[in-house]
Amino acid sequence: MNFGRTTVSAVSIMYWNRFPSAVLPPVTPESSLAMSAVWRGTNLISNLGGALPLHVYEGDETVDSKLLDDPHPDMTPLELWRLSYAHRCLWGNSYFQKMRNGGGEIMSLMPLSPWRMKVGKAK
Repeated sequence: MNFGRTTVSAVSIMYWNRFPSAVLPPVTPESSLAMSAVWRGTNLISNLGGALPLHVYEGDETVDSKLLDDPHPDMTPLELWRLSYAHRCLWGNSYFQKMRNGGGEIMSLMPLSPWRMKVGKAK
């Protein structure tokens, strides 16, 4: 058989077809953490990314943000941003619910489980 420049013999196709992928267990974000390389990579990225400083700018001026100083009532900012980076590494995105006071001001961010989110257009 000829696929462009690459020639694949019928023998090699028969050899690789002996190993169907259906036999292998599916890999999920939770099961992938059992692999030390995945766990270590996720840990490194989330620890380094979570420790980076976040700044708010208005024009060219840096503005103090109460939300960035204390984004969650039960977690430190480092813990919250580390969790955000871990969610992004394993599930591709992280989600937060904005908790508002009576005046509509955002008071805190509550992390949401990315595996429970369905992204799409609002109807």
